Amino acid sequence: MFTAGFSILFSLVNIGSTVAFNQILSLGLGALLASYFLSIFCVTLRRICGQPLLPSAFSLGRLGLPINIMSLGFLALGFVISFFPGAVDPTPESMNWSSLAFSVVLVFGAIYYAVIARHHYVGPVEYTIKSV
Repeated sequence: MFTAGFSILFSLVNIGSTVAFNQILSLGLGALLASYFLSIFCVTLRRICGQPLLPSAFSLGRLGLPINIMSLGFLALGFVISFFPGAVDPTPESMNWSSLAFSVVLVFGAIYYAVIARHHYVGPVEYTIKSV
């Protein structure tokens, strides 16, 4: 019920401003692609460094590393393209400003982590080690 209500309210933004709706979608897509890129990058880095991966039910075998590298290239391209404006020669009103919003959130998060959160954050590895 909550999801349906949220989706209906979210789609009403399109009635008010298609530019705002496109900004929101672009920002969401960029964040999604960045999260996929980060997780695949971590797995690829472990494979390149020769560190063992956690056991899993599915493995790509020898093709895992090339597939991961190709997917990183595809995700990087999609990430950059997701912040392009929707039309040629955009005006300041129709410009895709979601790259600015994404960058501001990243900078704010990095500053917050460096100043406050690193002193209080306990990662999942410590929780796992404590419970064993």
